[in-house]
Amino acid sequence: RCGRFRLLERVGAGGMGEIFLAEEDGTGRRVAVKRLLQEAARDPVFIAMFMDEARLVDRMRHINVCETYEHDHEGDHYFIAMEYIDGVSLHELLITRGKDGLPFPLAARIIAEVASGLDYAHRLPDENGLPLGIVHRDVSPANIMIGRNGRVKLVDFGLAKARTQLVKTQPGLVKGRFGYLAPEQLAGHVDWRTDLFALGLCFYEALNGRQLFDQSTAAETVKAIRSFRGPP
Repeated sequence: RCGRFRLLERVGAGGMGEIFLAEEDGTGRRVAVKRLLQEAARDPVFIAMFMDEARLVDRMRHINVCETYEHDHEGDHYFIAMEYIDGVSLHELLITRGKDGLPFPLAARIIAEVASGLDYAHRLPDENGLPLGIVHRDVSPANIMIGRNGRVKLVDFGLAKARTQLVKTQPGLVKGRFGYLAPEQLAGHVDWRTDLFALGLCFYEALNGRQLFDQSTAAETVKAIRSFRGPP
């Protein structure tokens, strides 16, 4: 259990957290619960990073951003309860399509909805009206969810950068998936345009059925990104 949520099934894991399908007491509502891994829960830095994410996503209310209901902890169990999206990721959808990609209108619709959610996050102010300076930093097909109801949601702000963070990224440390990094990101320059570059790569992949940067090693991928010249 995590608070009033009964964990039903472990559906994923990555980084410092694991994701469960859960049910809320009283209402029976299905939710997704992200829980900090036990080994990470013993490290104050990981706890602070997890709580940074929790506070950040708790402020967001947009139709194209996964909604958060609650964040709390019981003993060593730190968790975030959020909207459960019954559907597939863009990554999973493209796997089923093979090398065909998606029809242009469908790909454009998906990317446009993600762009709307990103625009909201990028412009989100704090309680004083000052911009929070949110950058997702991990826009990729795996973090774009498409519900069976047709709704598109951007998920996982675990690597997000914001002005209010307690834990700052160390100089020279690059966060994000190598295949979706902007050239400037490799040099440590990150702002909202970083997310738009990554979203453009997602659009390319959705249309062509393959990644633009899909080299066999991380070193080769970095080299390809540094010498990036956009295809027609």
